Amino acid sequence: MRAMSFVICTAGLLGLVSSAANAADNPFRPAFCGQCTDGAWIYWCQRLGHAKTPSVRHAKYWWDGAATGGYERSSAPGTVPCILVIDGWSANQFGHVAVVTYATKDWSPGWYLLWTQQFNYSPSTAGNCNAKFQGFWVAYHPSSRSCWYWQGQSWSRTSFPVRGFVWGGP
Repeated sequence: MRAMSFVICTAGLLGLVSSAANAADNPFRPAFCGQCTDGAWIYWCQRLGHAKTPSVRHAKYWWDGAATGGYERSSAPGTVPCILVIDGWSANQFGHVAVVTYATKDWSPGWYLLWTQQFNYSPSTAGNCNAKFQGFWVAYHPSSRSCWYWQGQSWSRTSFPVRGFVWGGP
């Protein structure tokens, strides 16, 4: 992968607020405050105005929930914003979801560069209903169905198993 040198303007996306859903509708609170599904629901429903997320269960179930819930699914980002669905892996059996607000194809040949908004879950954010969104760069390679997170100075050593991307829906 090549070195990163870029400027991104997300001010317009971060200011989006919709009245389609309100905090009282969030099925992940209070039990899952501060976790990725909670953050994805807040961004997808409250900020972007969707009626619901593909699932109200752990992140690893969002892909199958999208199939039966009227969402589009693909191994590559179709329409942005969309939801990145990561399967469970050895260190995290529950999977991971994040809302993609920017994507560019062929950032490096065959690679996508994604900007995601998510709650970066850790034991310190568990149960934190005041968790803040964090933006993360993600490099995604469709043929391997894997992604890597940018960690400030380098890409993560571990790749994460991507199930796919979800968009549209109710």
